[in-house]
Amino acid sequence: MHGSQEIEREYEVILEALDKGVVPSDAAIEALLEMGFLEEAPDGYRMTLFARLKLDTLRIKRERETMEQVLAPDVSALSKRTLP
Repeated sequence: MHGSQEIEREYEVILEALDKGVVPSDAAIEALLEMGFLEEAPDGYRMTLFARLKLDTLRIKRERETMEQVLAPDVSALSKRTLP
């Protein structure tokens, strides 16, 4: 994995956990607030719209990469065929 892919994967793991209601440590909360992933709410903290969009984007990207890996052999085989 390249550096940016590793960071994206880390973001995805963190955001998935937040989305499932996992409460991070105080130090992590501070970092997530600074990154714009959390915001204060009357009952504690909640994910920001930015965090939700980032998570959705990362999920879509992962699904697309998975589909490309699954379909790559089929597409490769099709490209070698010639039409009559």
